[in-house]
Amino acid sequence: MLPAGTESAEIADELSDKELRKAIPDNLPEKDYDNRKFRIITRDGCSNTHIDDIYIIEMTGDVINDAIFTRNQLTEERFNTQITVIPVNESDEATLTNMLRKV
Repeated sequence: MLPAGTESAEIADELSDKELRKAIPDNLPEKDYDNRKFRIITRDGCSNTHIDDIYIIEMTGDVINDAIFTRNQLTEERFNTQITVIPVNESDEATLTNMLRKV
């Protein structure tokens, strides 16, 4: 929250980008998921695969890659959870159906 009676331009000059971002609420509740896995099923092996938009194993120095990695790491820390990806071949509908039944 910004201090009452303070101009936002004054605050922006005094705060770093990170501090300024933290001052903006995301309206998400505080929640602890007891280190449970948050599984995301995604198609793999097709021309429009988006697995790299969801999960990155490590930072590489690439801006987008590192932003995705950092986003996931911060999310895991904040909510005490583990993000995992389950890649499923696009043509294997039976496997996809079975995996959805397990979740």
